[in-house]
Amino acid sequence: MNPEGGAPQVTTVVVTEEQAGLRLDQALTSLIPQRSRSFLQRLIREGRVSVGATPVTRTSHEVAPGEVVTVEMPPLQPGTPQPQALPIEVVFEDQDLVVVN
Repeated sequence: MNPEGGAPQVTTVVVTEEQAGLRLDQALTSLIPQRSRSFLQRLIREGRVSVGATPVTRTSHEVAPGEVVTVEMPPLQPGTPQPQALPIEVVFEDQDLVVVN
C-alpha cells in the first residue's frame, strides 16, 4: 500500500539525443518540465525512477539516447487550510456590514 494514499502516477519518457550524456536529474528536468529538479532528485533517491527495468538511486547517472525512463510520482496531497490569527482593525460593524482597515 502506498503511504501517501491513492495510486501513484507513472510517467514514462524516452531520452533524446538532446539529453544524451546529461545527469539523470537534469535529463528528467528537461523531459518533465512541470516538476522541479529538486522534486525529481528526491524521487530518484527514493528509488522511484527506473532506467529500463533497473531502479536508479543516483542522480548523477548518465543517460544515453533511447533509454526509457519510468518515474513513479506520488499522488498530490490536497493542502489543508490552516487558520491564522491576524490583527484586524474593525472600523465599523452593524448587522449587515463589517468594515476593516
